[in-house]
Amino acid sequence: PRWRCPAHDYDANRPSVAERGYGATWKKRAAAFLAKHRKCEDCGAPSTDADHDPSRRELIAAGVDDPDDERWLHARCHRCHSRKTATRDGGFGRARRPA
Repeated sequence: PRWRCPAHDYDANRPSVAERGYGATWKKRAAAFLAKHRKCEDCGAPSTDADHDPSRRELIAAGVDDPDDERWLHARCHRCHSRKTATRDGGFGRARRPA
């Protein structure tokens, strides 16, 4: 977006959502997962996000055949998902931290 200064535009060269593996197939799988797991595992609020834990990137790097399998997913509300992404996954331009 135009409001970001160039020094903080960490998404400038980031692949698209679909290029990162979150296309139509992922959307269907995530929706099915959330239909079965309706509460956030962290706070109990309604779940909105199917979250990979370990991260999808880590699963792929480890050679996992299907990183979107339910055994790697956790139901989280958007707030808890964002908190986990920011504090553990290196999201929002932050450094990655061990679990």
